Amino acid sequence: MSRDRFPSRSNQCFEYGFWSSLSESNLNAYVKNWAAEPHEGFVPWFGWLSNSPKGFPETLNLKFQVWPGENGKRPPIELEPADHPLAVERRDGITLGRLMEICRANGQGPN
Repeated sequence: MSRDRFPSRSNQCFEYGFWSSLSESNLNAYVKNWAAEPHEGFVPWFGWLSNSPKGFPETLNLKFQVWPGENGKRPPIELEPADHPLAVERRDGITLGRLMEICRANGQGPN
């Protein structure tokens, strides 16, 4: 599972968990170096988004880069530029109202 941080327009961040595909060789390198520090010399690995988070149009197979996580934490991702709402909101940030829509779609927050 990877994580991504959505900047909000109020300078706070919202984190969302995603599943990613990785090639077998990249997955093996990731597992082998899970807790290795520092991650100098690592380059991001190409991945496909492998789940469809609620609150967004279909997201399967959006392209992104998976970066090694620090201290054994879930790896951050970087969506490749696209016109998909998930990529746009990740790039431009989201409002509190939009955050509440996403939370409600996922069974969280006020109705």
